[in-house]
Amino acid sequence: MYEAVSEEFNWTEQANFRTHLELAGLDDPDDGLNLGIRPHLFLMHDAARVYAEGVVSLSYDDDASVASDDSLQAFALDLCSEDAGNIQGLC
Repeated sequence: MYEAVSEEFNWTEQANFRTHLELAGLDDPDDGLNLGIRPHLFLMHDAARVYAEGVVSLSYDDDASVASDDSLQAFALDLCSEDAGNIQGLC
């Protein structure tokens, strides 16, 4: 768990569920491992991604709209603040 919030954590690569499994060597459904929940996790991840992308595309016209959303930017700063979320490596 510590790795997930350490400065070495690469949010662009490792926060993606599929990439994280690939980096861990667990992305091949035919690898012989008995990970019965893995296909369900893929489905849930994909559904959550489609939902999140839909909400963002309905809420924001472009990247500039995201950058100019003061409430969202304040929330992002709170995630990185030592006094709030303290998620190192995010900002």
